[in-house]
Amino acid sequence: ATGCRNLRRLSVPGCRLIEGDSLVSLASSLRAGFQVLLAESVVHLRDEHLVAIAQVSPQLEELRVGRAGKLGDASLAALAAYCPNLSILDVASGNPFGSGGVTDEGVAALAAGCRNLKMLNLAGASRLGVVGVEHVTSNLSGVLEELSLKQCKTLNHVQNVDTLAHLLASVSSLRRLSLRGLTNFGDEQAKLLVPRQLEAVDFERTAVSVC
Repeated sequence: ATGCRNLRRLSVPGCRLIEGDSLVSLASSLRAGFQVLLAESVVHLRDEHLVAIAQVSPQLEELRVGRAGKLGDASLAALAAYCPNLSILDVASGNPFGSGGVTDEGVAALAAGCRNLKMLNLAGASRLGVVGVEHVTSNLSGVLEELSLKQCKTLNHVQNVDTLAHLLASVSSLRRLSLRGLTNFGDEQAKLLVPRQLEAVDFERTAVSVC
């Protein structure tokens, strides 16, 4: 690490033997931390590691840690506090049926602190509700281009799908959207998204029958 102080981009997806402490040590040894970190499915990466990485990576622009270890609101709060230039974030959960992961509180902090987010993957965030989505749509409208809410089971509650559709319809910049697995999201909700300039929509395993 001491010989790579100018390293800005690190890609280690699927490297399950990498320890979170090693990534923290590497980030701390760099001149300005990471600008791009691709670490999907690095299972030993946890909140405390991502918080430490964020603290030394003020120029972080792209972070992909989907299906990594136990990441939650502490990670999102750190990104909001230390990484204002973040534009691409993947924190998809590897266990959409579990009880951990990010919540409305963490997503609200993220949306308030990272106003340059163009891509956000929250797939499998089982505790994310419409309150968190509202913070995303209100703070990032005009900026956010891609959003995944795949298998976010709280959003799939019957009382939430109408509100979700209205919130998503308010994001004028949205181009790509995944609602896969939201089985209560149907034609009435999908109609609200038709006027939007969407280029790609994933309605697999929803109740949508006509687009």
